Amino acid sequence: MTAVAPTEAIYTTRLTLHLVSEADARAIRAGQPAWSARRGYDIAQLRISAGVLLEHPATRFMFVIEHGQHDMIGFVAIDWDNKSADHAYVAFIEIAEDLWDERYGREVLDAVVTWARSRGARRLTAEIPPENARSKRLFERLGFRRPLAPAQSDTVERWEWSAMEQSAQRVRRAIALHWSSALNHEDVLSDIEPFYRPFADRRSTPGRPTTHRLLRLVEAVEADRDAVREKRATQYLPELIELRHVANTLRNWSGHAVGKKIVANLRDSHSYSHNVVVLSAHRMLHSWGNAFVELVEEDAQHATTDLRVVVGSESVGTEVKVPDELRDGRDLTPAEADRVADDALRSSKKQRQGQPSFVLVVGGFQVPERSLILVSSALERQLEKSSTRSNIAGAIALTVGRHPDDIPLTIERDTPMAGVYAQFAAQLNPALFEMGVAARNARNAKYAGPVRVLRFREPSVGLHLP
Repeated sequence: MTAVAPTEAIYTTRLTLHLVSEADARAIRAGQPAWSARRGYDIAQLRISAGVLLEHPATRFMFVIEHGQHDMIGFVAIDWDNKSADHAYVAFIEIAEDLWDERYGREVLDAVVTWARSRGARRLTAEIPPENARSKRLFERLGFRRPLAPAQSDTVERWEWSAMEQSAQRVRRAIALHWSSALNHEDVLSDIEPFYRPFADRRSTPGRPTTHRLLRLVEAVEADRDAVREKRATQYLPELIELRHVANTLRNWSGHAVGKKIVANLRDSHSYSHNVVVLSAHRMLHSWGNAFVELVEEDAQHATTDLRVVVGSESVGTEVKVPDELRDGRDLTPAEADRVADDALRSSKKQRQGQPSFVLVVGGFQVPERSLILVSSALERQLEKSSTRSNIAGAIALTVGRHPDDIPLTIERDTPMAGVYAQFAAQLNPALFEMGVAARNARNAKYAGPVRVLRFREPSVGLHLP
């Protein structure tokens, strides 16, 4: 932590935050009229904070908030963790109640976060009473989040900010753009945010990547690597290296057209909730988008227990009729899963001279995940033996459903589907999912891998689209 001069002040557009000196703290503690004849805020809290400053001058930093010429309208205190030089606490923010509608709180919090970060803080914590909705909204707007992992007490909620969380949107966009660059979208390449990918660089120290798809050196996010690890332990970002499996799966069947169509058709579909298993071909690109959207456009509330199979090529999708007895939301037997897979492949052979571009298996969120995995496995086995096997390049199993604590996800228009999935993965608590990877390395007419399966330990995770 950098030493702070006693006369330091922070200036915002409308306010001045003066650092309280020890002499000022003694005057406040003594209840001198110059400090107590103020309006609309907790004088007792001010005196208590001054006492803490006198007892712990090395770790307590308090600012009085002034508007105009010496009109003190509140105060804010920051405590530094004496065990960690990069961790600080927002002890409190107090603004005169009659000024709450002036939005000074956001201005003050933004200023002290910037001030703390400039002095080495990479993580800030605030404890907020659960009933204080106004404070929670304020902290959330400035990038604070409730960690999913640490237990929350009944009396306070712990909210945290980190250098990684502050730039999380930038990093998530970087991930999306980065995966998109593998698709040769030149318009995306020019906007890419550089970040360090050790699995691409193959070296333990930062350096120029080994692939021309990484356009720039990685200084921008390299500085935040410690914050990445720190944030991974809370809720938002898994290690960037783990997302490579998502990229490898999607690089051959994602594109701008799919992203546009999915986002456009799901904008108002907040009830959308499915388990999806996709087997796709390396030349599919935009192909499966139309068929998938056709399914989603239907009322998802009436399809919660449906198991559906769609096959197609190019931009054509045809639904394969699934026997009624398999639509009741129960676990399928292995024999029934084989039957579904066989029907799908036999139907697909009727399209494009028996060479399907994709097989899409969709189950409502009440369809057991085990059933979808059985169907996926049956399709894989049959494709390995099928004359059409060379046209199927990869598989992904993805569970999306309802969850009590829905995780919001904002997808920008025109985001390629590779970016959509990368952003989705980036929003999840790493503790909720594991990534299993099974490679199918073959040549010529054999089943051409790789196969990537993304599974979530928790049966459902909320997905909100704008």
